[in-house]
Amino acid sequence: MSKEKNLLTDENFRSSIQKGFAEEFYLSHITRKYSYWITLLFIRFKIHSNTVTALSFVFAVIGAVLQSSLNTVSLSISILMMLLYNILDHVDGEVARFEIKVNQEQKGLDGPYYDALVHYFFTPLLFFALGLADYKTHGYELSLWCGLIIGMWLSSYSQSAAYRVILDFIVRNDNNSKTLKKIEPVWKHDKTEKGSITIKEHFYYFLRECFSTQGVIYTLTTLHLISLFFPHSFQLRFYYLYLMSGVALLNTPRICYKYFNQLKKIK
Repeated sequence: MSKEKNLLTDENFRSSIQKGFAEEFYLSHITRKYSYWITLLFIRFKIHSNTVTALSFVFAVIGAVLQSSLNTVSLSISILMMLLYNILDHVDGEVARFEIKVNQEQKGLDGPYYDALVHYFFTPLLFFALGLADYKTHGYELSLWCGLIIGMWLSSYSQSAAYRVILDFIVRNDNNSKTLKKIEPVWKHDKTEKGSITIKEHFYYFLRECFSTQGVIYTLTTLHLISLFFPHSFQLRFYYLYLMSGVALLNTPRICYKYFNQLKKIK
């Protein structure tokens, strides 16, 4: 217990549990300012990281489903639920790092798997709900298709397919350690490097994150706040739906082709 208390008061503790892929991105710095304090609370009550992920899934589903509503109160609850999900999406990783650092817990792949499932459920459900809301408002069937297209794109179908191919490749290969060394560089292109990069590259990385799950949540939050102060702008989220569907249609072939070329590097 004393070891845990010492770590919680250690000035380096925060940086040690907040290391990860999310910290490389820009919008994550906003979320991590709040997630740390919730992480400390969960640590105090000894709540497991997988339990945090399960709780985030509940908030994610509620938030996504309520986006199909046309009621301002329901939409406000939806935004709140999605923001809580976004914070807990950081918290589960921070708690997991604490469990490894303090409890010496041996982690498998179950945590990342559950975390990925939440993302893959949330994104398609969210944009289907947006399409459904537009359909209920205007009767456009196209909006439902837009939600489906965006969900497939943001759920990284091309990346999921690539993982499926890689798993088969690993299983078929006798020397797994050698195989993994070949595969690891394939995914380096997805990591954001913020060392000595140009302003243009900084802008590119920020823009790319705006189309991530976290960026979508922040964008919908901003559009909802605008709609509260300017009621005539209530349909902004529907315009955002069509904008995102256009981006998805343009980017899906490019993304699929990029992963195809990356997989060709594995000999």
